[in-house]
Amino acid sequence: MEKTYQFIDADQDVAGAELVEDRKQGSVLWLQTSPSGCYIPVDRLDEFIAGLKKVAAQHQATDTAAATG
Repeated sequence: MEKTYQFIDADQDVAGAELVEDRKQGSVLWLQTSPSGCYIPVDRLDEFIAGLKKVAAQHQATDTAAATG
């Protein structure tokens, strides 16, 4: 299961996301960028959002596996 996602811009800056468990909120996506930030071109925004959703879907897959396991 892929619990991380990275988007790399033209300057090699990175926007990353990771599925983590927060004690107060449960499963959350933790986002981090390179120190100088990361440009996400508008025409690639759907790609970025799809990557975030793919990571988030692992939460649902884990819950389903636990329920049927």
